[in-house]
Amino acid sequence: MMGENIKLQKKTSMTYFDLLAWLRENKNELENCIIDNIYEVQNAENSFIIKLYCNGKDK
Repeated sequence: MMGENIKLQKKTSMTYFDLLAWLRENKNELENCIIDNIYEVQNAENSFIIKLYCNGKDK
């Protein structure tokens, strides 16, 4: 294995486990938040903007 090049491919979507990891990493920021709206980004496949509502403020 030493000296071998490992090629990684760019991911095009998040799996369920990716989403769980992201939620866990951002738990403090997301606490007491609800999803206010979800927007699909035009001309970008599988891209979304999630608008959060936290403690009376938009994020």
